[in-house]
Amino acid sequence: MSSHLPTVYFRRASFSELFRQGDLLYPPCPRIRFGWIDSTWVPTSLFQATIDAKLPIVIIAAYAAATIFLNRRNQARQGQPWAISRSRGFRGFVYLHNIVLTGYSLWACISIWTLLWSSRVDRRDPLYALRTADRICGGHHFRTASGQSEVEGPWTAAIYVAWTFYLSKAYEMLDTMIILAKGKRASGLHVYHHMGVLFCGWASIRYVLQASFVGVVLNSTVHTLVYSYYTLSAFRVRVPSPLKAGLTAIQIGQFGVGLLLSLAFVFIQYDVPLPMDGEPDQGSPPTSSPRVATTTRGRLSGTGEDGLVPQYRTVTCLRNRGDILVFWGGFLYVCVLMLLFVGFFRQTYLQRQKAKTQ
Repeated sequence: MSSHLPTVYFRRASFSELFRQGDLLYPPCPRIRFGWIDSTWVPTSLFQATIDAKLPIVIIAAYAAATIFLNRRNQARQGQPWAISRSRGFRGFVYLHNIVLTGYSLWACISIWTLLWSSRVDRRDPLYALRTADRICGGHHFRTASGQSEVEGPWTAAIYVAWTFYLSKAYEMLDTMIILAKGKRASGLHVYHHMGVLFCGWASIRYVLQASFVGVVLNSTVHTLVYSYYTLSAFRVRVPSPLKAGLTAIQIGQFGVGLLLSLAFVFIQYDVPLPMDGEPDQGSPPTSSPRVATTTRGRLSGTGEDGLVPQYRTVTCLRNRGDILVFWGGFLYVCVLMLLFVGFFRQTYLQRQKAKTQ
């Protein structure tokens, strides 16, 4: 606790201290109407069932088993397409599948960017840096004059978008089944991508890792382009090779940018005012309406012990051992994924182009 003027720091959090922080709480069911985002229909039982660890584990295990089996069958069949892939119903499903994922990715992209814009802080606010850091980290340390957390609306809406994003990753596994039905081989990169992103999506929601929203922002934006390309390909629209290479380069770029931006969550620390009613500040997502300092028009509603300067304590973006484990697990996953994509890019575009010019 300190009485100096509050500020934002950029220094690494103490992982040993974070590992000793509290229990890993389940997030509340996101029920909110925020603009066009309406999550009031989500039953609590449905939300809790989807964030149970058994669901992603069963899906990933079934996906891995089916992919290994069908890859071997396709190899034995020498890459011959399955009969179902020639049917009209299959072609119609592929069209609809890609259109749905294009539309969803666009919705998620617009929604998350809108939430970021709507939750921005007025630059004239005396506590601009603190409030911005608190909103980036989802700290819920500041309240409006009405007593509501300043970030509760956008935060809850973002949780809903991220939850649907996680569920969409389970549906995207049908991409692999489409490839296999055509007699093609699902590559290691492809399988690793789908399994890893589903598990990371689940872990991010289960432990409410604020840094995961970086991935939602970037991935939904890039996937809007990716599934637009898949939709054009499904309708047999010829896409020039340079555009394909550019799309892969954009995917690699999103991983690099995402890694750099997410690292900031390890280093961001900022001062928050202690509650003026003498009760402890929980500093966690509002699973049970935490007590936090009330603010009005950028000014604190009370004073410190000296009657002039409020008391502050420093908090970190990462809150507990759950944040640490999920963050570094996801970070490692993306690092490996980026390396695999770089290898794919070199083999598919650079080496082939070099071979053509020789």
